[in-house]
Amino acid sequence: MTVSLAEVSPWTDRAAWTRFVAESPQGSVFLRPELLDALDVEWTPWRLTGPGEETRAAAIILTDAAAPATAPVPFCLYQGVVLPGVAVGSPAHRRVHEALDATTTLLEGLSGRDRLSWCLHPALADLRAFSWFHYHEPAFGRFGLDLRYTGLIPVDPRGGLEAVLAGARSVRRQEYRKASDRFTLEASDDLDLLDRLHEATFARQGLVRSPRERTLLRAVTEAALRHGFGDLLVARAPDGTATGAAVFLYDDRTAYYLVAANDPSFRNAGVSTFLFLSGVAAGLHRGVRSIDVIGMNSPSRGDFKASFGAEPVPYFVANWERP
Repeated sequence: MTVSLAEVSPWTDRAAWTRFVAESPQGSVFLRPELLDALDVEWTPWRLTGPGEETRAAAIILTDAAAPATAPVPFCLYQGVVLPGVAVGSPAHRRVHEALDATTTLLEGLSGRDRLSWCLHPALADLRAFSWFHYHEPAFGRFGLDLRYTGLIPVDPRGGLEAVLAGARSVRRQEYRKASDRFTLEASDDLDLLDRLHEATFARQGLVRSPRERTLLRAVTEAALRHGFGDLLVARAPDGTATGAAVFLYDDRTAYYLVAANDPSFRNAGVSTFLFLSGVAAGLHRGVRSIDVIGMNSPSRGDFKASFGAEPVPYFVANWERP
């Protein structure tokens, strides 16, 4: 298939990109322009247009020092290929064919680059266009698909937090109620406090944060607070000590549990449970329909998140490089 330059081109209309992302099943807060502007990479949406100038598919291209960046960027997921919302009543055979054809054509139109790297949204379930890329010409390179997992908790704002608690392990309900009596919650903009608690959490685990992680955590959180699509929640002991912090991001459909950081001396006091469920409550207040726990890829974190009723959901990181 030959793709004309007119079909796949940069998308310079930020407002149109924002609307498309909001309506797409693969859209997420991580494709919001204000968040993308906060990153240490350049970003450009590209789109495949149809005969009537409608957008058949789009993808975000991230570049670092003029070279394609490798996904995912720290503290970001789901920056990849985005398809239009499905028309009500559209036959399944037509939807499947159009999605496959549009994705295939978009990939071909972007293959003049040396690398394509994306963190794909879980809602992009049909990955055959990636698997079949250069299927008959493997010398030109094939996509690698790295399987990962996040967890989703479906929620209903009408049911409130009690409905979420009902689906959690009993130990989490007990922790939450005890911690609610012991700690107070505040919405904060103290990035230095978040930085200190995050550093302490890494140190307790014997890990060292990279300078990039430190910078991007502050940048993403600051952008979320400034533009109203996130919260920095802080738990405090009666004496005012900050016992933990959590960053939640939100779009119209989903609340994202982005970061948790605790004072190690309070790690067994239910602070993480208190902050997680406080972020869920904030998302319910905004009217979200799901909680994305942002990763279930290690045993301890995966079990903690599953204990709130999170169902494991696969997503893929897709990488192609020109040989």
